[in-house]
Amino acid sequence: MNNVNLEDGMVKVLGKGSKERMVPIGAKVHRTLWKYLQRYRSQPANPLCPTLFLTAAGNPITTDRLRTIIEKYARKAGIEGVRCSPHTFRHTFAISYLRNGGDVFSLQRILGHSSLEIVRIYVNYAEADIKACHRRFSPADNLDTK
Repeated sequence: MNNVNLEDGMVKVLGKGSKERMVPIGAKVHRTLWKYLQRYRSQPANPLCPTLFLTAAGNPITTDRLRTIIEKYARKAGIEGVRCSPHTFRHTFAISYLRNGGDVFSLQRILGHSSLEIVRIYVNYAEADIKACHRRFSPADNLDTK
């Protein structure tokens, strides 16, 4: 709870090697977190519990429980044949961020990568999308020259 600053729209994230970074949250996530905290978050079983997301019994949600919840909703949505996990969400965020015009340097900071090498993987995926879209929607290639 101490890592969530809804006033500033920032969340402190603990990454690999216990490295901390501040990550911005968008307006929709901000509203959703606010609603969760006001309406749906259980009272902590331990009053000193600092965890943001709790089970109905007030205990911290574990990574295994989160994975189970995501898999359950993936099945419910009919998603089959692809991995659906917290890491998949991270990957999808990165690709979508670039597709929507985000820059690689801010993405690097948000993801917590120390170098651009890993971010380059996401750029390559996004570039492949751009090439495919261009092939499909190129004005010159879609001219009727008959």
